[in-house]
Amino acid sequence: MEKVREIIKSHKSSTAGGLILLLNPIIRGWANYHRHVVSGRVFARVDHAIWQAIWAWAVRRHPKKSKKWVRSKYFTTEGGNNWAFFGETYAGVRVLLFKATSLGIIRHIKVRQDLNPYDPAWKDYLVKRVAKSTPGSGWVPQGAF
Repeated sequence: MEKVREIIKSHKSSTAGGLILLLNPIIRGWANYHRHVVSGRVFARVDHAIWQAIWAWAVRRHPKKSKKWVRSKYFTTEGGNNWAFFGETYAGVRVLLFKATSLGIIRHIKVRQDLNPYDPAWKDYLVKRVAKSTPGSGWVPQGAF
């Protein structure tokens, strides 16, 4: 969260699209790292803290404009989210700020304790396990022949 705040503070004069292009990889990477734990509430808190920092950034850029004007300039409705921060890149492409809560949480499933990856009897278990986690990979355990 500190890194996100630092980027927002150091890019006070950037365009909304430029700021989004800087923030999206950081937010997405952090959310992907933490998606395997019970993190729904934390994701919501992080999204709210980022929204507060973005709102302060937007209001600071236009001190003589009303909050309603700032909202209509920088925020849009996207898929049920009425406060989706958006901007345009220099190429004119519309980009949205990534929300950590939009990433689904994937539970980690432990490997069975008595598993032996070199025992051919466990081949079916390993193939099913990998197929669930990485669909379309076609991976087959090496020692299970």
